[in-house]
Amino acid sequence: MLVRLMPLLLVGALLAGCTPPVTPDGPSGSSGVLRGRLAERAVMPDQVSFPPIVTLPQQRVQVDADGTFTLPLPTNPNAAIDTYRDDGCVGDVTESAPAARFEELYHLKLMLYRDGALLGSARSRRVDGTTSREIEFIYATVDTDVTGTQACAYDGRRETFDLRLKAGWNNVRLTIRDYVDWTFENAPDDTVAWY
Repeated sequence: MLVRLMPLLLVGALLAGCTPPVTPDGPSGSSGVLRGRLAERAVMPDQVSFPPIVTLPQQRVQVDADGTFTLPLPTNPNAAIDTYRDDGCVGDVTESAPAARFEELYHLKLMLYRDGALLGSARSRRVDGTTSREIEFIYATVDTDVTGTQACAYDGRRETFDLRLKAGWNNVRLTIRDYVDWTFENAPDDTVAWY
């Protein structure tokens, strides 16, 4: 019996070797990179990198004359977060794929360099009065929707989720109003401004 199946197994192995690996895409075809543009700079850096955190790629990348750059996001994120429901909060946050796991890059700061010397840092956060907006990067192991609200008594925060996450990296806009109203929603998968 095994002798008759051998040709089929060989064909299957050959086809598997010729098929390119499937890689997860984020919304609108995210390719696992952070596309950014530095804004409002008196001196434009020539290189940018993530801060020295073990889980982040550490190479410096070139900044183009118009302030744009592309940084690779982690290729093998830990994805240790198993839910956005917080046991210390009350609400109705749901995830359409209970098996989904997540990794977050939030409140991210980038390091800026000019001629090899550290110039400073940049964030994607903009503050207007008591409202701040920034882009976070969330990795999901599978496609899932995260929706609903929860109120957290331990710090007074109210969180609202309206996310359609694709497997892979996703751009997410976090808006914080009056320090307590937090809203997470999808952001376009395009160039993120850093200030």
